[in-house]
Amino acid sequence: MDNFNVHKWLREAYLKESIEVKISDLDYEDHIAPYEEGGETKMFRGREYTTPKKEFKIPDVEVGDALMYINHPKRIEEFKKEFLEGFGDGIAVINPDTMKIDIKNDKFEKYREEYRQQKFKSINKDK
Repeated sequence: MDNFNVHKWLREAYLKESIEVKISDLDYEDHIAPYEEGGETKMFRGREYTTPKKEFKIPDVEVGDALMYINHPKRIEEFKKEFLEGFGDGIAVINPDTMKIDIKNDKFEKYREEYRQQKFKSINKDK
């Protein structure tokens, strides 16, 4: 039982449920960092390596059908600023199982749908 990691066990047992947070209240340290894993430096056969870091994906405000990675507190603050200026407040649904943050906001959903339709028209126009 020497290898039992209580922190890992608690994370797997309790932190896998999705949570909803107002975008204006979204915070890296409180809502993103507890779920991140990896990015640790380890030794293997005398060589140092860094484990891959799991990062949350969130819809990109500027490109309607793209996702961007949240890998630093600054990135979440930039996202919040752009989103609040463009679409007002909304709800961020944090899904730890998929490492994705979904957004509930009518203006944003309408923007994304219009973006996809324009992209589809553009692709079909070129054929």
